[in-house]
Amino acid sequence: MPIAEDSPQVYGVSGGLLVISISGVAWIEIYVDGIIQGHIEIYPKIERQSLITEDDIMSRVPGHLKTKPIKLEVFTIANGRATVENFAKSVMPMENIPGITGKAFASPKLGLSQIQGSTTSNVVWQKQGRYITAVKVYHGDL
Repeated sequence: MPIAEDSPQVYGVSGGLLVISISGVAWIEIYVDGIIQGHIEIYPKIERQSLITEDDIMSRVPGHLKTKPIKLEVFTIANGRATVENFAKSVMPMENIPGITGKAFASPKLGLSQIQGSTTSNVVWQKQGRYITAVKVYHGDL
């Protein structure tokens, strides 16, 4: 059975990118000046959500090219594809969030609405002995 639209969703978070795909992320190609410099292979392990850190990307780019813009091509198992034109502009700087110890991620894209009169807000979840298994988001007219 073919999978419906499987373009990966890429969100800039603090310290990296969060990549989400229905079928799973297969690999990521890393380009500098239009030339492939390396890749990150995720397949055959099926990861529907994958956090790609700045260290993951920079460790695969030669030293003299690290200051140039880095382009990423993200591929999914079902042949979906997304492009990140400038990795550095997509990643948010790591921040300390008051009252949070451990890892926390922020994103300028999640919660960004185009609906007139809407406002953005921040939500922070912190693991306290249990895993978060679901988050329900209700939207539209009530």
